[in-house]
Amino acid sequence: MGISPGRTFWAIVNLFALIASGISVSWWILYYTDFFPIFGGLLGLGGLFTWIAFVSNILTADRKEELQRIFDQYVLQQHFLIHILFLFLAWWWLYFAPTRSALLDDSLESTIGHVIELWEFQEQHALTTSPLVKRVKLSSSETAKVLLSTPWFGSKKYLVKVKGYPAIKITVRSFRREPLFIPKMLLDRPVLLIRPEARDLGAVAEEFRLDVFINDSWTPTYTLHEYHGQALWLGADAEVDVPKELIDRWRLEFKSAGMYEEDYMKWLHPDSLDPVVEFSGSTKITVNLKNKGGKIKYSGDITTQPSGNALQFPEEIILHFKKEKEIIRHEK
Repeated sequence: MGISPGRTFWAIVNLFALIASGISVSWWILYYTDFFPIFGGLLGLGGLFTWIAFVSNILTADRKEELQRIFDQYVLQQHFLIHILFLFLAWWWLYFAPTRSALLDDSLESTIGHVIELWEFQEQHALTTSPLVKRVKLSSSETAKVLLSTPWFGSKKYLVKVKGYPAIKITVRSFRREPLFIPKMLLDRPVLLIRPEARDLGAVAEEFRLDVFINDSWTPTYTLHEYHGQALWLGADAEVDVPKELIDRWRLEFKSAGMYEEDYMKWLHPDSLDPVVEFSGSTKITVNLKNKGGKIKYSGDITTQPSGNALQFPEEIILHFKKEKEIIRHEK
């Protein structure tokens, strides 16, 4: 019995629709995720579906041909299939895909593995109290695609934290892959470390108040009411490692000041004033130490460069003793 022209038309339309659907979805999975090997294995009847392949191999050629004929007659030649595919593609491309983005983690320049933690960014919460979204283990010289949710056709901010490095804010957008080069991008933004001179460590061990001013503000952005000479991060959390090169410089500074070299160990684990602050453009940061009488006794400042142009990691603000005639600002 021959096939009517109408059924032949629907068979051709459905066949092309199946091919187009498979290619488009497979491309999205390949481009935005690392799931394609699993997806491809399922299509190849691998893994859990090997039993299907086994059963199909024991069927006779006539039985396979009969099943193919049934599929062609009751599925491929029916117009409902194109409707199902249309609804599936509409859901995929108008709802699922527009609410997803990918973070492309790249550690090709790193010789060690990393554990990457992704947190939802919330202005009012600190790093450790934000909701943890994902934790990804990345080997050295490896790349990984991390699928993240976004608003519909929108963008969303996340905090990326790698142990030993400062956390950074990153914005992901739907239908985009955002690159994250480890450790380069983690060290590109200005990160400050505040400390006194080695020779003044004993003097500032008394109770001082520390004020941090941004640009020309007369009101301190950060205040530490009890400061005792410890090192402080501004733009990094307390778990960030101090670079070995900086530790070596500290050791030499203590030696030159005639102090015990081991005293620098007080600075090895700095406290944090703000773990994720970012400075837009060229920014001047001034730090003052006031004694109990409200007089500025030590001060230091630095002008940071825009993100991506940081001179080094970290940049130090060293608090120097100030004579009365040198103090002209921020006396309030």
